[in-house]
Amino acid sequence: CDTGELECRGIGGQPPFTIAELTLDGSDRSDFYDVSLVDGYNLPVRIVPVHRNCTAAGCHSDVNSNCPMELRVLGRNGDVVRSACSVFQTDRFCCRGLSSEPSTCAPTIYSKMFKA
Repeated sequence: CDTGELECRGIGGQPPFTIAELTLDGSDRSDFYDVSLVDGYNLPVRIVPVHRNCTAAGCHSDVNSNCPMELRVLGRNGDVVRSACSVFQTDRFCCRGLSSEPSTCAPTIYSKMFKA
């Protein structure tokens, strides 16, 4: 599946892609939302809630312009950014194995670069 294709024939998309995550009526009847670049970046996404006590979530800057060459790949519609995990496939960048806990999965140069 590429960006813009809504029917994926039962399979997930191929990274890199920006993820918008919504949990409606979750635990304690609360709604949760976030935008994730864990699988890379291909377009800006911003979730703006109607409720005034909630803040917007998203990545509205042009991540491609700041993308290190080692993470950049040319997609059909222009450059997209791969995640460090998909490029390097190490426990450190993928937060798995010995790095699977929040206490052992330290931010990397790449996650710091893209973290809002």
